[in-house]
Amino acid sequence: MKKLFLVLIFIPLISMGQSAYKSYYENGNLKVTGEGFFEEIKWKISAKSGLNLRESPDLKSKKIAKVPYGTLVSVKSETDLKLTIIDTDKETGITKSIQGKWVKIAAEFFLGPGDKGYYEDLIEPSGVEGYVFDGFLKEERYLVHKPGVWTYYFESGVINEEVFYSEEGVIKKITYDTDGDIKKIEEHQEDDPWGSDIIVTFYKSGKVKNMQVVDTGGAVDINFDENGNILDRGLGISMNINLSKDIENFYFTHSELEKNRIELEQKTTAKLTEFKNGRWISTIDSLSGIEIKNGKWIIFYKGRENSSNIYDFKIRREFIKESGALYKPLEYLTLTNDSGNLEYYIIQYSEGLLSLSYIGRGNTLSYKPEK
Repeated sequence: MKKLFLVLIFIPLISMGQSAYKSYYENGNLKVTGEGFFEEIKWKISAKSGLNLRESPDLKSKKIAKVPYGTLVSVKSETDLKLTIIDTDKETGITKSIQGKWVKIAAEFFLGPGDKGYYEDLIEPSGVEGYVFDGFLKEERYLVHKPGVWTYYFESGVINEEVFYSEEGVIKKITYDTDGDIKKIEEHQEDDPWGSDIIVTFYKSGKVKNMQVVDTGGAVDINFDENGNILDRGLGISMNINLSKDIENFYFTHSELEKNRIELEQKTTAKLTEFKNGRWISTIDSLSGIEIKNGKWIIFYKGRENSSNIYDFKIRREFIKESGALYKPLEYLTLTNDSGNLEYYIIQYSEGLLSLSYIGRGNTLSYKPEK
């Protein structure tokens, strides 16, 4: 397809180098290629009823708002003020002592009645800062796409999408049909407070079919016929918009693309879980367990050893988008032998606990190291 449009605003891109990430379909064809990931640690509110945000690190301090359960927060600073909370689980009735300290956080969430700054017609989350007890903050690790072009393929091997990620998320996407012709170009400007967007769709011939533009200069929604004539103008005034089909050219300026990449490359890239040799005993049945030995996964029941319970195993990772540019890494453990396959989610693997979720039934299997 010929490139019929010239970009109006051009900025040089950082050097992309070699792709650091690849995944494949079962037929061996490429599924995704890209720049790789870096790991980012966030904190999440773990109190089921929410967590009080206060003006100062004191239980008697004025409450700003209640931060909802599951909200991602960033820790701005820590204090040396320790605190012990006696917490009772409303579902189980179990009471336990939770120790921690006061920390200052920043978060974005929808305010509720009684929260400082709440308005009934508020349609956007509010950015709020204040102090909370960190005993109800849970550490979460996420993977974030490194800035650069990521390419996604159909199983046939034809390119499906080219996506340009910045540190904030997707800022340009080119979508192709199964013949390799461009269907749509989308671009988003994260550093614009109004969230400017351009979406252009194309006929098979390469001519523009529809153009939608929303930015600080106005709004446009125009349909064209295959000869380039305007069929109807749904919104706004005429705007001189030409969006390049080159993934490296942008209509909008993106200041984050000019940032020094050295700091980014120094961030740790999360590795797949690496299981060490050892024996683990079920937390609910002391006779049941697993042994990891020299690349084999052995499921045993004491006194009933069986060679059919010896498996090869491998680990793969998939990513579930959770918030903005954050992707939650989800690891799968696959066990294979002549009898068939078993597959699990890896919930936790640490020195003191191995926890898996069996995909076949959804039940959780937990093990502790054999003493």
